Amino acid sequence: SVSSVEGNPAGMTMTMGNVTAQINSNTMTDRTITGSSTRKIRSRQWGLTLTPNDWGYALSYYTPSFEAGEYQSPNTGQTRAYEVSLKQIRLSLSRSLMKKKLSLGASLEMNRVLRQLGPDDYNATGFSYKLGAIYHLRRHILFGASFSLAQQFGDSLITSGGLELPGFAEPIRVPAILNLGMGWIPNRFF
Repeated sequence: SVSSVEGNPAGMTMTMGNVTAQINSNTMTDRTITGSSTRKIRSRQWGLTLTPNDWGYALSYYTPSFEAGEYQSPNTGQTRAYEVSLKQIRLSLSRSLMKKKLSLGASLEMNRVLRQLGPDDYNATGFSYKLGAIYHLRRHILFGASFSLAQQFGDSLITSGGLELPGFAEPIRVPAILNLGMGWIPNRFF
């Protein structure tokens, strides 16, 4: 499913599905970030996968980070709505080899950074990628790995934010990520 593409793009061709569609939405409260129980941190995901034979194709949308709320400026006393978020559209491809013993995958990600303060936006876009592999060791055991490079989206804009929040627009930085994992499949249906 689309969820497998998030962790490792090679995961699509290690499943039995042919066509899947999925929509996820998560909301959580973290008072240390948002400062109030009424402001939520949201994550959304939707997508479509197609896995004919040994190939897997996916188109998906994902919001890996989101923060929004109301900001009251100590400089002006004005209250402004703000949002800082990262949104991604992904095109993913995977291929299984060696009679489904090995799967290799890649995702191309178009990233959109939203940095909005009141009516002003300082948005930016950029591209990134993720590579992955899964090896079906024997019977029920899988080993997987995926990697994405460190990324930075948007520049520091010293003049952003006006008097309310000078220098509001800062780059969104995502560290390099290496995922390693092992899985156990109870039988061929799950």
